[in-house]
Amino acid sequence: METQALKQPTRLVALDTEIFNKAKFNYQSTSFRQLTKLAKDKKIALYLTTINQQEILSQLEKYSNESVLALKSLHKDFRKKAFIIHNSNRYRHLLNLRLNEQDLYKELIEQYNNFIKEAEVNILSVDTVPVEDIFNKYFNFTPPFKHGEKKYEFPDAFAIAAIEIKAKSEDRIIYVISGDKDWKDAVCLNENLIYQENIDEFLEEIITIEKESEEIDLCNEILEDNLPKIEAIISNNFIIKEFSFSSYFDNGLFEPGSENIDFVEVDAIEVIEKYIVDIDDEDAENPVVTFELIVKVSYAADVSFNSTENAVWVGEDETYYGDLRHIEGKVQQQSILPVEVIIQLSRDKSYNLQFNSLHEAILDPNNTVPTIELKSDNFEVSYEDDDPYLEEYE
Repeated sequence: METQALKQPTRLVALDTEIFNKAKFNYQSTSFRQLTKLAKDKKIALYLTTINQQEILSQLEKYSNESVLALKSLHKDFRKKAFIIHNSNRYRHLLNLRLNEQDLYKELIEQYNNFIKEAEVNILSVDTVPVEDIFNKYFNFTPPFKHGEKKYEFPDAFAIAAIEIKAKSEDRIIYVISGDKDWKDAVCLNENLIYQENIDEFLEEIITIEKESEEIDLCNEILEDNLPKIEAIISNNFIIKEFSFSSYFDNGLFEPGSENIDFVEVDAIEVIEKYIVDIDDEDAENPVVTFELIVKVSYAADVSFNSTENAVWVGEDETYYGDLRHIEGKVQQQSILPVEVIIQLSRDKSYNLQFNSLHEAILDPNNTVPTIELKSDNFEVSYEDDDPYLEEYE
């Protein structure tokens, strides 16, 4: 009779609000999709406290309002500068773009509720948390409380306590996923709770438990072997991202719209974190491995603009008068971005895993950094027009 493998127990997992923020509430991201899949397969049970739920709903409302205000501001400027579009039958509709904050908020709430339903998230009430215990932590500076603005940690304290009560009542370990340092300090004091900094870290631990460690090691080796090719793809995708330059420079401003980013060159790419977040072995002969990487990109960009330091803005004419000096220089800095890497594997005649092909390497897959800001603090002048006032002064 063939021996059956022991069934892995359902792991309990609690999510902090910070995890939703970090993913920009994108439930279609690889990490959230994997969480949902594990929950539907009964490999994990997800928990969210009523406090975290209220925080999420409040933030969705806040972001909806901010998005509407931002669009109104941009659209007002657009209508003013693009008045000629009134004469276009094809593009005139752009002048009437509107964003209804209630409709947006309603849609975001619907997305959130769909995730809760699909991932079968359990909502933990904080009603069972003894208030006296929370105040004891408050007065003794016990995490998440600390010196300073302690009152702002009360929601976290109640949420963490509710999770701890759940773990103790079932005599189980609960994984707590949060990138918040105060949560980490508090969770690490509880023997029934295990802290995980992000979803990817948790997913890799689950995969490592379920798969043979030798094959996990081999997957990591295959990734390392393909890093040069992956880094080349990252570099190519990075230089075509959207870039902007800070509107403040030294002790003067520059003319809006005069900034020009001529050339971006990647100097180095460093992988600072890597996780295996999925191994799709439905086709056992050709498994697919998904990695989530965090990379540090070092790069330089050529930037030029017109300085308004010796010019005067005349509102009636909507223009600058005086001398606009042309300044050129270089910005050198670093940016930290996520990367999703999907590698197709295969098995040889001995059934050992081997590399087949690099399926995808996607820089910033969830568009968490839509625009790379080139900071004026990192700007070094290489050329500027002569200052006409300098000769007079001398």
